[in-house]
Amino acid sequence: MTTASAAMLASTLSSSAQSTTSSMIHHVFFWLKNPASKEDRIKLLEGLKMLGKIESLRDFRLGEPATTEKREVIDSSYTFSLFTVFDDIKGHDAYQIHPIHLAFIDSYKHLWEKVQVYDVQSIRYSFSLTQNCDILQQPNCYRFSWLYSLYPLISFSDFGPHIAQGYCAIKY
Repeated sequence: MTTASAAMLASTLSSSAQSTTSSMIHHVFFWLKNPASKEDRIKLLEGLKMLGKIESLRDFRLGEPATTEKREVIDSSYTFSLFTVFDDIKGHDAYQIHPIHLAFIDSYKHLWEKVQVYDVQSIRYSFSLTQNCDILQQPNCYRFSWLYSLYPLISFSDFGPHIAQGYCAIKY
């Protein structure tokens, strides 16, 4: 990592760590009425993709059940997952009443049997970076190759996606 990159990263981290607002995660799971219908899957996916155009979104991801090992705690019965992130609750609320979102519900609700929503307020942590920390010696040290590798657990989105390998974020 160059000195300029490190300075930019330190600046980003210090300003992010002091922020008093936290992001809002809106995670939605869809169960199709006819999950075996290729037509229904294509149609719902088409509608879900349109939601990505809403301006208040900061992150937008679509998914389907992963082929992970079956365990008692895993529910892979849904058809599609919509994972969205907003700067705050105001962004989420604007999304809920946005014409694209309302049109999506009206146009595609006949396709789904069930929808389950998990709204999450991100927890803010203070972090600093250190190079070559030993995760076994420092229990609050999180080693990562890409910042987003821990994204589902802790919101690193303010820090940017390109932190060099070998760095650790240390939680205070």
